[in-house]
Amino acid sequence: STSIVDITSTGSTLRANRLKVLEDGIILRSQACLVSARRSHTSRRVEEIAARIRAGLEI
Repeated sequence: STSIVDITSTGSTLRANRLKVLEDGIILRSQACLVSARRSHTSRRVEEIAARIRAGLEI
């Protein structure tokens, strides 16, 4: 394996296995999309979900 993901608090697992922390701390860059049918855009429920997502992302 070229990479291992682990949650550490003391660092003892890292030391014991001669591992190192990634400099930028990024494991994976990803992106999510909300997709709906065109006719669903008029649906109040879809708009409510989209509004909640926007609020959570502070868009």
